[in-house]
Amino acid sequence: MNKVLIYSSIVAVILSGCNKEDSSACNIQQSKTINQNIIEDSIVIDKGQEIFIDKNSTNIKKIRVNIKDIDSLDRLNRVRVKVSFTDLNQEKFYKSFSNIDGNIEIDIDLNLLEDDDTVIISAYKDNYIPISKTLRVDELNDFLLELEMQRITENVVIIEIEKALHHLGDSSYSIDHFNSKFQASFEGIKFTKSFNIPKIESTYHNANLIFYAKGLELNNTITFNNKSWNIVPSKGDGSYTLYTIPLLKGDFIEKENIITIVSDKSNYNNSDYDNFEFSNLEIEFYNLEGL
Repeated sequence: MNKVLIYSSIVAVILSGCNKEDSSACNIQQSKTINQNIIEDSIVIDKGQEIFIDKNSTNIKKIRVNIKDIDSLDRLNRVRVKVSFTDLNQEKFYKSFSNIDGNIEIDIDLNLLEDDDTVIISAYKDNYIPISKTLRVDELNDFLLELEMQRITENVVIIEIEKALHHLGDSSYSIDHFNSKFQASFEGIKFTKSFNIPKIESTYHNANLIFYAKGLELNNTITFNNKSWNIVPSKGDGSYTLYTIPLLKGDFIEKENIITIVSDKSNYNNSDYDNFEFSNLEIEFYNLEGL
């Protein structure tokens, strides 16, 4: 069976791979199930706003990207590329398309960003697995960013649950390595979102729940339907950690599924909650016999 990517008005599609060096960060410890009343008081999620360069700005940064086929190394034309970030707690993005040489240049206004803010560069093309890369603004030097995209050839389905950057906690935290500057304003102590899984995906035997996060220090929790896990602390240098949670058939269902992420309370202060950011929340379905 060929790989299938599902697009709808409810779910979009994106892929961020787990590198070998990140394997230790993909470990998740299972915990007791949280009561379903945790889904109350959900966060309202904005879909994002496309913005355009102010030609009068004197602080423009040019992002240069080259995109190729990972196997043939052919340069890919008409790849849709987005550069997204959070400004005033709202997702904003620039977008454009690669040329016949696989090259693209996107200007961004640095007046909307600081050096330690984060941008997400995402690439989409029909018949290819979408790919994204998360970078700090101060990493956007004048070098050429090279992205390699893979054709859809395997029996895998990838559905984006939530790509935008979110900050959970109470905004009370020390400035240290773990709590390197957060870009988004804090939104409360829990995030909840419901999303649909079409019938074809509900027949898959296995899935991975994937997301990036930084600043996690305590016993924070993620719940998918009626199953919960404690999220191990993220990297001590304050950079993003890639998490992968294995799911089995029965953990996900056809139609509506609910995911919740909750900030943990300190053992020493009942009014102090862990502050952390997460983004690129997605689910990847596969059957072992199809790999």
